[in-house]
Amino acid sequence: MTMFGRRRKDQLKYDPAIQTPVLMISICTGEKTLGFRNKQTGETEQVACIRKDEELKELCRKFGIREEAIKKEW
Repeated sequence: MTMFGRRRKDQLKYDPAIQTPVLMISICTGEKTLGFRNKQTGETEQVACIRKDEELKELCRKFGIREEAIKKEW
């Protein structure tokens, strides 16, 4: 079920064939957001706001992503 047009975190899926993991970092505040960018459309689906390095590591384990494979954008 979605609320306000957003998917719950347990409904999110990562498909490496059609998506690229992206870590979006604000140059002003340093806020980090993990998302999955569709390779064909370029649309990014935001997954979570990252406050600590441990949160990023946990999400990497959950989705089976290596931290080195995450593209960083400022």
